[in-house]
Amino acid sequence: MNMTRNAQAKAAPNPFTVYGTDVASRLMLGTAQYPSPQVLVDALKAAEVSIVTVSLRREAAREKGGQRFWDLISGLGLHILPNTAGCRTPKEALTTARMARELFGTDWLKLEVIANDDTLQPDLFGLVEAATILVKEGFKVFPYTTEDLGAAERLLAAGCKVLMPWDERHHPCAGKFPRHAAVVGVLVTATFLPQEIIRTKRDGSRLTDAEIEQFIGGLTDENIGDGQAAALAMAVYFQGMDIDERVALTRAMSQSGTTMHWDRADLHGPVVDKHSTGGVGDKVSLMLAPLVAACGAHVPMISGRGLGHTGGTFDKLESIPGYDARPNNDLFHK
Repeated sequence: MNMTRNAQAKAAPNPFTVYGTDVASRLMLGTAQYPSPQVLVDALKAAEVSIVTVSLRREAAREKGGQRFWDLISGLGLHILPNTAGCRTPKEALTTARMARELFGTDWLKLEVIANDDTLQPDLFGLVEAATILVKEGFKVFPYTTEDLGAAERLLAAGCKVLMPWDERHHPCAGKFPRHAAVVGVLVTATFLPQEIIRTKRDGSRLTDAEIEQFIGGLTDENIGDGQAAALAMAVYFQGMDIDERVALTRAMSQSGTTMHWDRADLHGPVVDKHSTGGVGDKVSLMLAPLVAACGAHVPMISGRGLGHTGGTFDKLESIPGYDARPNNDLFHK
């Protein structure tokens, strides 16, 4: 991948990982339609982007001006993401992609196969066809697609790890297209396929922080089922986790859901929690928590339901007449 000195040196506390490469910023900018080269340079520096998209067709048409443009961009220390803007067929996109790899020295590619010149709406059939071929040729494809879930699944199955959305709001017909937030949410989750994360660990490879965070996030919002959670747990049991994976897993779990900060509650005494793997009957918590509280500690314990016929701590607390086992956050703080 083409990456100049500044992009390598610039580190970020929470980098965005794309195709195994950490980049400092999630923001990408194009390089077309600027009034002057200096305005382009100023915009890229002000935005502190890590990735810029470049149209091979547009720059090639400028001939000598294209060389000056390349000299300008290559001196900024950014990741170059060539695109196939203007291509109407898979054949055109394939030819442009191969030329871009030779010219820019990168296997990254923003793949565009356009169906409509006015709205720039992608041709999904051509897009999937071209993406399938390019992935097999070693390209790391960023497909420019719609919110169509079927097309997204085909692109992911073809080997694409990133989906780039077509945003109709930027075009003259803005507001006339339906936007389906639920589908967009599925697409965001789908860029990390749970089965791929499970397969990675099953095969003995290390999980990235992003993969672990995405899996835990999927469990929290119920996009990942119990069966997939069990499959990952089995893979971890047999393959293990290194220290970095364990730290990432602990951090992802602790930051999932709603986080309560007890240091802001002005409580006198330590705040502690009792948790265990449980046992037949789940009887310890019912006795231990009041004993600890009687010693001056605060025990904002979160309990679970039982897995067997005896019921868990939560089931037992719910059976007490008048006891609120589901307090809201304010009451829970008290």
